[in-house]
Amino acid sequence: MCSAHASAEERMDDLESRLAFQDDIINSLNDALVHQQNRIVALEKMLQVVSRRLSEFDESADDPTREPTREPPPPHY
Repeated sequence: MCSAHASAEERMDDLESRLAFQDDIINSLNDALVHQQNRIVALEKMLQVVSRRLSEFDESADDPTREPTREPPPPHY
């Protein structure tokens, strides 16, 4: 019976060790997920700004009352 008790303790220790490892992995994955979600939110905000600016640029380019901008001639002229 002594060996059965030792075996049960070893199994319990193994299960506790695995549980602790799994908890650590879950916490690490959760941290990574939170970081990725924050990055996605930041990228979505940046995309909205770029999209808005591009839309404004397109609207100003289509405006017939807008004066065309003249670029200076290249230096070799």
